[in-house]
Amino acid sequence: MAIDFEELASGGMSADQLANVFLREYYCGKEIIYPINPFQMLTDLKIAFLLRPFKKYEGIYIPAEDEEDFPIVGINLLRPIVRQRFTAAHELCHHLKDVHSGFMCATNARSEIEKYAENFASELLMPTAELKKQAQKYAKDGYVDLDGVLLIADYFGASFLSCLYKIAYRLHMIQGDTDAETLQKLARKYKPAVKRKEQDKYDTVLYEQLFDAIGDNFKLKPTEYACQKFKTEYVFHDSRLEGIDIDMEMAAAIVMDLRFHKQDSPYCREENQNIVEVAGLTFAYDYAFREAESEISIYDAKHLNEQLFSTAPCSEYGGRYRESNTLVLGAKFETIDYRKIPEEMYPRYFSEIRKKMSIKKL
Repeated sequence: MAIDFEELASGGMSADQLANVFLREYYCGKEIIYPINPFQMLTDLKIAFLLRPFKKYEGIYIPAEDEEDFPIVGINLLRPIVRQRFTAAHELCHHLKDVHSGFMCATNARSEIEKYAENFASELLMPTAELKKQAQKYAKDGYVDLDGVLLIADYFGASFLSCLYKIAYRLHMIQGDTDAETLQKLARKYKPAVKRKEQDKYDTVLYEQLFDAIGDNFKLKPTEYACQKFKTEYVFHDSRLEGIDIDMEMAAAIVMDLRFHKQDSPYCREENQNIVEVAGLTFAYDYAFREAESEISIYDAKHLNEQLFSTAPCSEYGGRYRESNTLVLGAKFETIDYRKIPEEMYPRYFSEIRKKMSIKKL
């Protein structure tokens, strides 16, 4: 961008003003569609962002060291999507005005630099001018009730409480006492999450924005809980697809037992042939989770198959292509002819080889 945001901030420009200057520069005369997508803004500015299960931080900003490097933003995976959006906008502020410094943004940090970034994020996602338009739309006798606040918060993709605060303090359109403690009590009593669920409102659009902005810059490291839940769900569904009759409780028991006992688990024994491949699935998923931070491709298929059959009798056949045709009884699919496996597994590989050979011939 042509504007020096660092100079504007150091020259005394307020966080609200800086956010609106950025919006004008970013949208360049185009209509702003709400909710604004702060993740796409990071991507468009070539800022790599990733989600991690931080314990003490809402987010981090790591600037580029030189022209060949690129800045990185980390966002707390454990927080709700509306908070992740706010963190993305917050770290964007650090990129614009604190580009020569790295920041670890602790939960509830109250430094002046952090307050500036918070105000910037609030104005970026919920510009006061647009907020006023929306508030006037739902106002009754000059005040917005809590149902109206919920509608406005959904419009901006913001948290209910942050929207309530801004309508109260910036627009003075909340009736009654508006000190922070009173507003918090109102929010707790109103139970916005319950209201949204009753009205069949979900954060689908906000998650769509996140994944639309993913590209190659997005890295996700799942938590241990997420890994276990994923394995339980997939062990159950894959087993049903294979024609194995187990319920979700049994799938969870298998995953949990393997987690603690590994190869000593009773589910790895030959007498449990009906679920022995189910047991192997958990090891296959463990492999997938270990390698997921780099990249899983078709070339990992043999390794995954080796893990899949690691608990089965004759496990030495795992990780090898079939040398005969098979029929999976009870399953709802057919296996490919064994002679076609190599050409189906590596079509891109062969294409790349042919391309490189043709280049050498030239």
